[in-house]
Amino acid sequence: MPSYLSNKPRDQFTYVLVAGNNVYYGFKTKSITQVTGVTADDLVALGHLDPTAVPQGGLRMLRAQAPKPPRAKKTVKRNPSVSEQGSVSTFYGLGRETQVTAAGWDLLNGARAASLTANARTISAIARLSNGMYYVFPLNTEVFNAYASQLGLVSPATINTATEEAKLVRGASRPRPGRAIKELNGGGTLNTFFSTDAFETVRQNGFKVISKEQLI
Repeated sequence: MPSYLSNKPRDQFTYVLVAGNNVYYGFKTKSITQVTGVTADDLVALGHLDPTAVPQGGLRMLRAQAPKPPRAKKTVKRNPSVSEQGSVSTFYGLGRETQVTAAGWDLLNGARAASLTANARTISAIARLSNGMYYVFPLNTEVFNAYASQLGLVSPATINTATEEAKLVRGASRPRPGRAIKELNGGGTLNTFFSTDAFETVRQNGFKVISKEQLI
């Protein structure tokens, strides 16, 4: 490991706007302002927010597979030596391309939305969370059709507004819906997520709740 990377843990929790006007993506990063050529003004341009600066009512997610914010890179030294850092890259907030490029950053990969699919084999099942977000996960279509009402799950076909789409999250460590398990007739078990507002319905239909939702 080069010296400029050693003893620099990813211990800075940062948020950027990732969807709509109040959905924020959280990630751990190194303190990039310790890199020569990167200042607090860069953080402002990137839209980096300390956890305490996320607006009240903002919806937060951590380590989500989707949505993912776009990334940018800044060259801080041309032709660096083996012990010098030549560039730094990081996420930036949605809609901040003008500020980011004006601050000397190059735009890399764009944002990734939480897509929805439905076919004969697999469907993007959706569990409602108590903070208003929708947790997306793959489920066998036959299983979805049989148990969606018992688990309070939402069909992707019902998500048809930009406001709803902005609240979709997939593969996040937080938020995460509760899980329930049920022994099926004929053998086997079904272990899956459920919508938070369907807690009583889940139990009334013979499921055992094994975990509750986890928010930030």
